[in-house]
Amino acid sequence: MRGENLIRRVVWGAALVVLGGCGDAAFEGSAGVGAPQMDVFASSPEMEAMAGSPAGELIGVRELPPEIELGASQQNAPDPGVRRLIRNGSVRLEVDDLDAGMETVRALLDDAGAYVARSEERSTSGGGRAGSLTIRVPSEGFDALMSQIEGMGRLVASTSGVEDVTREYVDVETRVAVGEETVARLRALGARGGGLSDLLAVEREVGRALAELESLKGRLRYYDQRIAESELSVYLTQPGRAMSGGALRPIRVALQNASRLIVESVAAMIYVVATALPWAIALGLIGFFVRRWWVRRRTA
Repeated sequence: MRGENLIRRVVWGAALVVLGGCGDAAFEGSAGVGAPQMDVFASSPEMEAMAGSPAGELIGVRELPPEIELGASQQNAPDPGVRRLIRNGSVRLEVDDLDAGMETVRALLDDAGAYVARSEERSTSGGGRAGSLTIRVPSEGFDALMSQIEGMGRLVASTSGVEDVTREYVDVETRVAVGEETVARLRALGARGGGLSDLLAVEREVGRALAELESLKGRLRYYDQRIAESELSVYLTQPGRAMSGGALRPIRVALQNASRLIVESVAAMIYVVATALPWAIALGLIGFFVRRWWVRRRTA
């Protein structure tokens, strides 16, 4: 119990000092930069009694190795002036030949250093075909590649947008710095030795801190990848032969719709007849026997 209380004090002290330092670095001038920091690891009679050692032997600011001294996270504090932007876009084109269009897009990707993350092809009504490509392209080449693809065929629609994740990125980056310093302090505490219960408590805290730290680093890697690589969705459509351009196109469309409605009407009639016929036969038989019974009764 004494060891766990001491560990909690060390963890909370490290977190408060690191957060205070990151806040000063991110918002300099608004919180009185240069003011002396409170030594959260200063000795006290209660801590001396818990640790069972004099005040000078407690783990404090002046006893930490240079690589984990207070202010280490301040030196690596994230720069709030750098914007973290994720770019996305989509292009819809109508082409005469879907296969040729898909090959042209892939050829453009080689020159831009991009790659296809996902692709799909399917048939459409009227004998047409459609295909889609999800492309990952370096952010600096996003605009150039999008312009090249827009000129491949008849442009139907084009959209692009930017998602600003600066706030989320800086928040995760700051939490990573706090987690790394917390892990370093816990390991330094465990290296000093102690009772078995104290060492086990330190190991539990180190494991918990490392799990959270790796999760945060994974989020940072995801953000870094999405910032470095923009996503561009390309949709290509090849109209069917009956749907190609020309003055008679509206007539062809009307005839196709009319034929489709006739087929659907005939199918509905067949469905009604097939459903009602068994009931009609059954009711007819019942009526026939009832009528015969009624005629015999009157003649008798």
